[in-house]
Amino acid sequence: MHKQQYLLAAKSSIRASLWTLMLLLPHTIQSAEDHSRQAMDSDMNFRIVVDSGPSIRDDGESTADHSKFEILQKDFNNGPEVTEACLSCHTEAGRHFMQSIHWTWEYDHPTSGQKLGKKTLINTFCTNAKGNEGMCAQCHAGYGWKDENFDFSKQENIDCLVCHDRTGSYYKTPNSTGNKACSIMFEGKKPIDWSKVAQSVGKPGRENCGACHFYGGGGDGVKHGDLDSSLKRPNRELDVHMDAEG
Repeated sequence: MHKQQYLLAAKSSIRASLWTLMLLLPHTIQSAEDHSRQAMDSDMNFRIVVDSGPSIRDDGESTADHSKFEILQKDFNNGPEVTEACLSCHTEAGRHFMQSIHWTWEYDHPTSGQKLGKKTLINTFCTNAKGNEGMCAQCHAGYGWKDENFDFSKQENIDCLVCHDRTGSYYKTPNSTGNKACSIMFEGKKPIDWSKVAQSVGKPGRENCGACHFYGGGGDGVKHGDLDSSLKRPNRELDVHMDAEG
């Protein structure tokens, strides 16, 4: 008799425990998911808000140590001087680069014959470069473009460093005055050490592309909502295609 009562009590207790577990389990799972999502969001916000700043990046695939090149040992005063030194060895690079849209900002549509490209089109965010070339050209891979008199045929005007700097300390400033929103990001920056940057060039990395494409329009992620500094070293959760670990 006592045994039967014990078994009945045990069954009732187990049944009550199961009901309690069924009621609490969804909340427990949701809480765990919320915690995981908060941690992920916090990590993503950290990458978006905080910039790691300049750091020398090792290019293990390079076959040349540019710090040993005699022509790069001198003191440089500006970018065109560095470009001239680069072209003394890379004799065909200037001609090749001048055929790219990064230099021309123009594109001839093969079907319609339309003249397209950043140089001529109206942009929905920055309107048009015409008349404000000095400000817009801080994202042009060249030096000195202020107006329609810029010489696109002069190879010394090419900016090699914007794509090949590996120190993280190189930056471009406007070639003329304009809207302060497009130049405020450069306030307080240290002067460029041209010799150091010239001796540290290497294969372009994400940071080089992002110097223009992440910060277009005056700030981090301002112009392109899907491009910002978080893509320098994203994890799989942030961007499955650009995961820094591959």
